[in-house]
Amino acid sequence: MERYPGIFIAATNLMAGIDAAALRRFDFKLHFRALNPAQRLALFAREALDDTTEAVAPELARYLETLQGLTAGDFANVCRQRILLGETLTPEQFLRRLAAECRLKQVDGREAA
Repeated sequence: MERYPGIFIAATNLMAGIDAAALRRFDFKLHFRALNPAQRLALFAREALDDTTEAVAPELARYLETLQGLTAGDFANVCRQRILLGETLTPEQFLRRLAAECRLKQVDGREAA
């Protein structure tokens, strides 16, 4: 890695598996956290409603609040699915897809590392 002439970027969700000697070779270590409730609502409005100013229906907002591990990557996956399948998703369908993405990250009832 030290001899690579360009910018080297690596990603993992298993930081505990990287030994200290290897970890020292990275100048920056970034941790991407799950979205907070306000971020989830804003991103949902933008992606599912195509409008950041439109209010999310209360029942959808309440359900969205329960998706604690939701990330921007989950939204990106649902958006790519929508494009690949040529679908128009209702907000409810979009939310169900987001919930499915969240469930896939669960291992034995706890958030995957």
